[in-house]
Amino acid sequence: MHLGTIATRLLGFYPSAAAESYQGIKIANRLTDYQKDVTAGFRQAYIKARISNDTAAANGVLAAVRDWNEGARGTALEIRNFEGNSQKALREARLPAKERTLRASSRAARDDLDYAFELLSDSD
Repeated sequence: MHLGTIATRLLGFYPSAAAESYQGIKIANRLTDYQKDVTAGFRQAYIKARISNDTAAANGVLAAVRDWNEGARGTALEIRNFEGNSQKALREARLPAKERTLRASSRAARDDLDYAFELLSDSD
């Protein structure tokens, strides 16, 4: 890069191709984040209903996801494999906090974390 390029970029001027590409990336990220938020909302409602043994509410969430998918079919907003993924999340939610922490940690750190949990539980 020469001095002119550095000066124009410092002032906030970018090549139009890069700016257009960045706009596309921003839109894609917003779409992905929105889909994740919608899915997380449905999943939290499903897990809450299943943990409280409210079958009607859990079935209501599944129906709401089906309704959502009718309008979003074939788009990036479609929620795929909701029930299977939610069952995995439910199993994870039912685990004690210690087990969830150990499963989420790196294998190299698990022995140290397990030892730390033992030390903390012995001090009670």
